[in-house]
Formats: sequence, C-alpha cells, structure tokens
Amino acid sequence: MPLSEPLARANSEAEWRIGEHAKRVRIGRRAFLQSLCGAATTFLTLNKAFAALGNTGGLFRVPEEGAFETAEAADVLPYGPKTDSEYDALIADRGGLPA
Repeated sequence: MPLSEPLARANSEAEWRIGEHAKRVRIGRRAFLQSLCGAATTFLTLNKAFAALGNTGGLFRVPEEGAFETAEAADVLPYGPKTDSEYDALIADRGGLPA
C-alpha cells in the first residue's frame, strides 16, 4: 500500500534532515541514521510534519538537542550508544569516519 502524500513528504523531509545532520556532525549518513541522534532527527521531523498538517494529538517526546547530542537523545530513547565514547566505538567498529 502506498504512503499517503503527507507521510511521503514527511519521509522525504526526514531523509534530507538526516543527510544534513550527518554532514554537520561529520559522520556518514548511514552511521548517523543508526544512532540515537538519527532516531531523534526522524521523530522531530515527523512531529513538525504532522503539526504542519494541523495534527495536535500525540507526538514523539524528544528534545530538539537530541538531534545532535547523544546524551539528550539517550534520555528519552532506550537503545543505542549512550555516551560519546560508546558512539565513537560504534563508528570505529564500522571502519571509522568516512574520508
């Protein structure tokens, strides 16, 4: 079943923001997406997309800082690296930062 147009737009916006945020923190897009900050970015983007449609119901309770700060995202998202050193180890396990 195809996605509704608003949901497809929200997904496209999330994909764009993930790429931009990954560049900002200087890691690969895939590694960023697998991080807590990537999850927070996705949830925050969906919150904004649904608010723009006038939805005032449920939302993902993620602090804005969670899009860039692992510790902030870790406060509300239960899985993944919780500290910068754990995140660094995850990146190292995947071959390091992209050149």
